[in-house]
Amino acid sequence: MRVMSGVLEGSNVNAVAAMSDMIASARRFEMQMKVISSVDDNAGRANQLLSMS
Repeated sequence: MRVMSGVLEGSNVNAVAAMSDMIASARRFEMQMKVISSVDDNAGRANQLLSMS
């Protein structure tokens, strides 16, 4: 490794790839939250049906 005067260091992160990965993660999280909400709603309806019997 050599230090050079007057040279700018480039970023070691690909901003476009990082942003698209973050968007994909947010979409997966949103889908998982919708699944959890649906399961919770279904469990509540099942409890209502069972309590009517």
